[in-house]
Parts: sequence; structure tokens; C-alpha cells
Amino acid sequence: HEKLKSLSDTKAIVKTLTIGMKTLLWSITNFGPEAVTPASGLNHTELKRAAGFIRNGMKSMQLFRGTECSEMCAHFSEALVVLEARNFVDIICLHFDHFFKGMLELPTMVQVPHLLLGNQKLCKYFADALVTYLLEQKLTCLNDPSSQEAQLVLKLFSLLLHAVSKHSNCEAVLAAHVIPMIEACLKAIRDIENPSAYVRLLRYLFRAMAQAKFDVLYREVVPILGPTLDCLLSLLDGPDPHDLHDTVVELCLILPARLSSILPHLPKLATPLCKALRAPVSELNLLGLRTLEFWVDSLNPEFLDPCIAEVESDLMLALWAMLKPQQSGSPFGAKAMQLLGKLGGRNRAFLRDPLELDAKGNPEHGLRMILMFKPETSFLVPLDRCIVLMQHILSTPMIPNIKASEALIRHRRQALAFIRTCLMSVLNLNAGHAFSGTQDDIASALEVAVTNGWGEKVDARQNIESGTSLGNKTKSQLMAEQGVFKQLVVTVIGAECDPLLKETDERFVDNICEHMAMLFVSNALKPESSPPSPVDEDSIERPRLSNLKVLNATL
Repeated sequence: HEKLKSLSDTKAIVKTLTIGMKTLLWSITNFGPEAVTPASGLNHTELKRAAGFIRNGMKSMQLFRGTECSEMCAHFSEALVVLEARNFVDIICLHFDHFFKGMLELPTMVQVPHLLLGNQKLCKYFADALVTYLLEQKLTCLNDPSSQEAQLVLKLFSLLLHAVSKHSNCEAVLAAHVIPMIEACLKAIRDIENPSAYVRLLRYLFRAMAQAKFDVLYREVVPILGPTLDCLLSLLDGPDPHDLHDTVVELCLILPARLSSILPHLPKLATPLCKALRAPVSELNLLGLRTLEFWVDSLNPEFLDPCIAEVESDLMLALWAMLKPQQSGSPFGAKAMQLLGKLGGRNRAFLRDPLELDAKGNPEHGLRMILMFKPETSFLVPLDRCIVLMQHILSTPMIPNIKASEALIRHRRQALAFIRTCLMSVLNLNAGHAFSGTQDDIASALEVAVTNGWGEKVDARQNIESGTSLGNKTKSQLMAEQGVFKQLVVTVIGAECDPLLKETDERFVDNICEHMAMLFVSNALKPESSPPSPVDEDSIERPRLSNLKVLNATL
């Protein structure tokens, strides 16, 4: 109890002294030895005394936690703000190491540089001192992205560049440091095994410059645009994918330069643009659409078309792939359609050249349907791609904060009904159970089937003699059927997690599990039997898929 009381008293004293220092520093700064003589800052002796305020103040901050620490950071910053700019820079530069060490020990103290950078009077001078200190002494901390020092350096750079983009008077300050910063990052990207921290620093810099649109900084970067782009493209052209792929694509598209400066490098940017349009990240998709729209609006077709000629097919296919309703998981369908309209007839020019086809590892089909028409015409329809399409509809997550339309819910339920019907066909169950209607609907459907002559009894001997036996299947056919079987089982079980599909036969998955269990038990207990008789009616049926070993990896 005595220690807690002593700690509380110490906190109160430190808080009082910090608040009093603001008044004291303001008075010394604005008034000289004589009351009527205005002063122009602190002299040498006063600077040494005031520097102790930062050195000892950082240590005293360790007493506070939570909201108390945030309040003390505000008081500490207010005391420094009243200083003259030249006195403030002298004091800060003397004790930047204490400042950095204090922020490592107490991360909440990052609020102090945040508040100082937000001050209109001192932002320019503090930004200059901070960027000089970080580039000269702390940039090598980024070699280990997981270290606490690297995280603090990135945080300080983020605060610094955000403040620079807000205050126009900081443009000249950053102009002297932007080239060394970019060159140091590019050198580290080429030499260091894990340059993720340097890539993040480049993204902070490019975003800040793109947001502020500083002409001075743009002119500074023009001489190194080519080497910068070549270094970034070398990361994309590597043989192995990496975690920085999306970030590097973004850096290529937000290079800090005017369009007139980027024109010589436009053919190199076509490949990152295609990667952005095909990326799984929606932010990159939007950036790619905006970049391409800016090019189309600003450049003549005679100049733009040769620049994108090498990737024209991929570019147009990526735009056409976005033409989906918003509810289906593609939020940029309208934007892509608008851009295709601006391209005019050029959006179909790529069709003159042969397109790349998707490679199919197994030429066989896992599930086929035979459509028969009177008298003897029949068509073989593979259902593998239909199954993949329905699986994609069911697996696509719903867009947050957008209410699902009745049409979308109906489409998902129809896709689930199709998947269930295919699964029952693979399991060779009674096709009559595929109906999901009332008893009258089933009776009406059966009546129509009998009326058309499709329900007549087929003689087993006649079928065998006429050569309708399926015969032995090849290994590739069995593998294709097993692959489709796995897809169907996984999709049906995964659809149980969707609350919008609960109304469609909730017992279906339970019944499938019971069926699998009975197959397993029957195979385990079934004795070896003689071959079936040639007149056995079941001998002409398609063999049941009862080998549960194919589900081991899936389960």
C-alpha cells in the first residue's frame, strides 16, 4: 500500500512539473532578462538546461500506462511546441537516441512525434530532423522486418510521410531526401533476402507523393524512374511467387511521376496492369481499372495500342471476366463494362488471334449424361464443367453489408439441387429421390414419363445381347470419376454452413452419411460371392461407387 501511494505521489509531481515546463519555456523564450525586452529564444546555457527536459522526461514517462500515458504525451508535446524553431531542432537533435529508445520501451510515446508533426509551426523542422536521423542511423534496422526496431522505424516513416502529404511547406524538406531513400530501398531489395520492410517503406513514400502531387518531388524522381521500375519488375519476373507480389504490382502502378514522364516506360507497365486486374485483392483490381481508364482517357489509340499489344489478350480477358453482377462477388462489373465501352471496337480485336485453352490433366470426364431423342439420336453431354461452375457459385462468399437478392438465393439453391442430383447419380441411387417437390409433383412427372413410353420394362437378356454393357473402365476414367465424386461430397457438406440454404432438405447430408456408413459395413461383412448370373437384372446396372478409400485425403 505504501509503494502504491508513493507511486501515485510521484506521478502527480511529474505531471505537475511537465505542465509547469510549458509555462517556463514559453516565458524564457518570449522575454529576456529585462521585462520590457523581448527575447529571440534560448541562449547556450538555457539550451543545455532545456535538453535535460527531454532526456529525463523520457525516463519519467515509464511511470505512466494507458490513458495516463497518452495524457502525459500531450503535455510533453505542448511543452516542446512553445520553443523557437531553431531551439527546438537543437534540443531534438541532441537527444534523438533517448527519444528513440524511449519509444521502444513504451510504444505509446509514438504519440509525441505524431503531435509534433501535426503542428503547423514546427512540422517542417521536425520532419527534416526526423528523416535525417532515420535515414542516416536507423534505416539498417529494416533488414530484420520482425524486430521491434524495424516496426518503430516504419511507424515513424508512416507518420512522417503522412504529415508531409498534408503540409505543403514540407515539400522542400523531403526533396533533399527522396532520392537517397529510394536508392537505399532499391539496393536493399536487390541484396537482402527478405526486403519486405523496404518494400513497405517504398509504398508509404509512393502513396504520400501520389496523394500530395508535389511537382518538385516528381521532378526529383524522374532520373531514377527507369532503374526503379526495372528493379520492381525483376521481383515480379522471378520463378517463385512470394508474399510481396501484390505490393510490388501496386508500386509499379503508383510510380511518383506525371504521365508525360511515364510514357517511355508504358510498355513495361502493361504486365503489372494485367496482374492487378487478375489479382484476388479488390484494391488492386480497382487500382488497375483506374490506371487503365486514365490511360484510355489521356492517350491516343495510335500510341496506346502498341504499348499494350503484347498483353492485349490477357488485358481484355481480365476485363471481360469482371462482367458479373455485384451480388455474385464481382464489385467492379459496372466499372469494367464502362471501360470496355470506352475502348470501343478495340475490346474485340484480340479475338482475331487464337486464345490459350485451359489444359486438362485427365482427358476423361468424371460424369456424363446421355440425351436421347426418338427414334435413335443421342448426345453425350459431359457435366464436369457444370459441376465446377455450380461449385464456384456455392463457394463464392457473399459480399459484406449487401443484402442478398431473391434471385441470387434462388440461383444458389438451384446450384445445390444440381450438385445433389449429380451426387445421387454417382452413388447410383434411385433417380426418383432427386425431385424436391410434393407427392403430386412426383406423381405428375411419373405419369408424363409413362405416357411418353419411357417407363417400359427392359429385358436384361436383350440388353446384354445388343451390347449395351458398359464394359471395363480404364484407369483414367476411374480417376476422373473419383475426382468428381470428391468435388461433389465436399461441395454438398460445405453448403451446410450457408444459412440461406437451410430450407432445402436439411436431412440430405445426414442421409448421405448414413448411406456411406451402410456401404462401409456391408463391404466389411459381405462374404465373397460367386459372379452374378448373366440374367441378373443388377448386372447391367452401372457399378456403384462404394470404395470409400478415395475419400481418405478429402476427409
